[in-house]
Amino acid sequence: MENLFRVENKDVTSRVTNCKNAALKKIKIDRLCIMQFIITSEAAASINNKCTIYFDESFTDTPFVVLTDNNSGTNQVTSPSLDWAETTRITVSNFAGSFTLMAIGYI
Repeated sequence: MENLFRVENKDVTSRVTNCKNAALKKIKIDRLCIMQFIITSEAAASINNKCTIYFDESFTDTPFVVLTDNNSGTNQVTSPSLDWAETTRITVSNFAGSFTLMAIGYI
């Protein structure tokens, strides 16, 4: 059972543009991979603020990506948006402060 899946936690700040801090939790079950990124930025909410996340490993096909705004309690009204995901990266815009992004797909 212990060899069924692998979990990695790492700092990936260097793989994310326009961010203060980025952490990755990666879970792999055979070829299935779940990457959870927690991104912290000092950017104010704006459609012009973009953050590009380069995945730790390339997916074989476009991954399923979901985004959660971690600053829903602030006074800044935002509606974070995702560009089309690619096998190697995703771009997020119109966020304030921080967000969590999860990408699921096959490696």
